[in-house]
Amino acid sequence: RLDPRYTPAQFGLAEAFRTTGDFAKFFHHIGNFMGDEQMNSSFKIDYIRQVLGNLAIQSRHQASVDTLIRKVIDTHPTDTSLRYTVGNYFLQTGRTKEGTDHYFKIVEMHPEDLNPNLQYLYLLYYLQQWNDLEAQCKMSLGYLPQNRDIRQLQAIANTQLLRYDQAIDQYKALLKDIPRSQENERLMCYSALGDLYQQNGQPKKAYKEYDKALKI
Repeated sequence: RLDPRYTPAQFGLAEAFRTTGDFAKFFHHIGNFMGDEQMNSSFKIDYIRQVLGNLAIQSRHQASVDTLIRKVIDTHPTDTSLRYTVGNYFLQTGRTKEGTDHYFKIVEMHPEDLNPNLQYLYLLYYLQQWNDLEAQCKMSLGYLPQNRDIRQLQAIANTQLLRYDQAIDQYKALLKDIPRSQENERLMCYSALGDLYQQNGQPKKAYKEYDKALKI
């Protein structure tokens, strides 16, 4: 009452109400705390993981937790660690589109940074969203044209989309840039090419690629 703007007191009240099981008042006060941009975002990340990640709270108060989570990200829109936490929350609770959107937002903010690009691409791979994966690989390669991991993911996406000719060309181009010493990478490419030629109705070429793989 002395200072309604004193946010740490809001947090203290929220914890008191959470302990006593009064979740209507808990969400009201923790919302005021989470919406204060002056409060440390890393503390909020830990709180989301430890408290709001509690399955009992999630199952009983899903809508309130969702509102709170969205409020936090609106308060700190450029915090990438927070976006990963929020994205994972939505993925784990079955909201795939909203979860992947947060990963994509990080790529938008840091398009030349390899790590967020790969995080997003591997997520699309895991979710088997092949059209989105192929399209994002094109975008990522505009900033990171020589990265072999991204080029391989693009070839995998085209394979899954039955675009065998494109995938073959991409694996062959990738092989040219893999040093001889990187045998595991070369083995992967030869094996993939063998499979692709076989699927494409070119068994003689397939056997040649398998032979190269067997030599390794």
